Amino acid sequence: MIRHARVLPVLVLAPLLLTACGSEKAGDAGPSGPASAPAAAPGTGELASRAQAMGVAPELVYVTEAPGFTLARQSVGVLGDEGFSATWVDGGTNALLRLAV
Repeated sequence: MIRHARVLPVLVLAPLLLTACGSEKAGDAGPSGPASAPAAAPGTGELASRAQAMGVAPELVYVTEAPGFTLARQSVGVLGDEGFSATWVDGGTNALLRLAV
């Protein structure tokens, strides 16, 4: 009976742990449409107003483009105590581009 009591929690928790695994692949359609269809890039004035609305000085915001790379949404998250990171994937070469701040 004691042996079964040790195995039971593992059997019950295993399906719960597996449901937390991601099932999306880079390039899958998300809530806003296919990942390969880039949204129109906002203008400099719009970026400056967004930064100011969030309390960030616009001169500290840098914008860049990475043609061919798609954001891996499951990679976006907290880094350390106050950081942030995201990873983009190139579908053709499987190259990774990681941004960490």
